[in-house]
Amino acid sequence: YKLALAEDLPARPGVYLMRDGRGRVLYVGKAANLKRRVRAYFGPGGRHGRLIGRALEELELLEHEVCGSDFEALLRESRLIKELRPPCNRRGAATSGRYVRVAADGIRVTSRVAGDGARYHGPVRSERTAREAVECLRLALPLEEGAAAARATAVEEAGRLMEGAPDALGRLGARLAAAAAVGLLGDDQQARARVGSLLALLGALARLRRALEHPAVVVEPSAREGEALAFLIAGGRVRGRVPLPADGWRAPAREALRRLRRMGSRPA
Repeated sequence: YKLALAEDLPARPGVYLMRDGRGRVLYVGKAANLKRRVRAYFGPGGRHGRLIGRALEELELLEHEVCGSDFEALLRESRLIKELRPPCNRRGAATSGRYVRVAADGIRVTSRVAGDGARYHGPVRSERTAREAVECLRLALPLEEGAAAARATAVEEAGRLMEGAPDALGRLGARLAAAAAVGLLGDDQQARARVGSLLALLGALARLRRALEHPAVVVEPSAREGEALAFLIAGGRVRGRVPLPADGWRAPAREALRRLRRMGSRPA
């Protein structure tokens, strides 16, 4: 009977909010086609995880917002999840993402950035990857060394790795090979997993640095016929949204690029 909740949804991009009988938001989702996506929850072949299954059981009211494009819906979904903290959303929640904290007292994984003078690198999506990567660094560098000078040097090296310093990256291969040769990284399977996690973490941090350093434009079809949407990105954030009509896109595109160049010249 809950399939009826999807009957009036438009076949357009947007976000949907599942509420229980008391009006509490249980789950927020986004879709390129709202009607098709929500109806799929109730189809005979529908398969769901535990949290979305709970939301469907308690669902009594379905709200939606139409967005201009699929990417705009993604941005709106992210904002709503962080504002509303729905209990059945895991991906995109405000507490998601982990940081690698590098300080004089060592290196560890944390869920938040504190103003304590330490250097924080992230966020990265997978807590497991971050923890395995840090464990790999602890085994390959003398981060637990008793001598204070050696420990400080190791912490500094770990920080330079997190920052993508070429000299530190150049030394990493030899350090990992030496640690593996004496069995510090575990057996072959454990060593491969740990090294893989470390490389995945360093790759994710490199992508974040590129996102901060380079302005970009994301262009996609608009939900409106004969129009595209351009999203201006600088300093790792979406800074503006510009409609580009097919019959007159050049002037707004030129102005958008001028705006983007001004944004990109400011510190991230």
